[in-house]
Amino acid sequence: MSGLVAAVRAAVAPEAVDSRIDRDDCSLDIADTPLPRVAVNLDHRELDVPRDRPHCDYLFFVEDGAKEWVIPIELKSGGFKNEHTVNQLRGGAKFADGLMPANGGFRLAAVIAYRGSLHASKRSDLLRRAIRLRNEIRRPLLFQCGDSLKSLFSDENPAA
Repeated sequence: MSGLVAAVRAAVAPEAVDSRIDRDDCSLDIADTPLPRVAVNLDHRELDVPRDRPHCDYLFFVEDGAKEWVIPIELKSGGFKNEHTVNQLRGGAKFADGLMPANGGFRLAAVIAYRGSLHASKRSDLLRRAIRLRNEIRRPLLFQCGDSLKSLFSDENPAA
């Protein structure tokens, strides 16, 4: 293992690495995603992320061949406000920046997993908001709780 995933593993306490992405009755399946990969739980006390600073639930780093991915993930099992949720993803992207090597390319995706349905206007608003990490800018991708992240890495995904 070399590259982004190894750098992140070296930068975080092993206790903050999770084998699953799961919080408050909402999860995402990562079993079929490429290896190597690492899921960092930003709420783990070993990371000392201030509770008053917006941050997402997880950062997911994946190496898919020559492609290295950085994916802030926010899990929502109930209702949520768009502005707050997007700010959580932005805070996660900022935290990711500090874990990553200064040089080297990567692909960014930002994921909101939610339970239930979203009103069309809420969905439309979310898809207009931007998440930035260095020179990469992406709109949030919406998944249902329980979905697999495998589709992120398919050739049919425009970001892939």
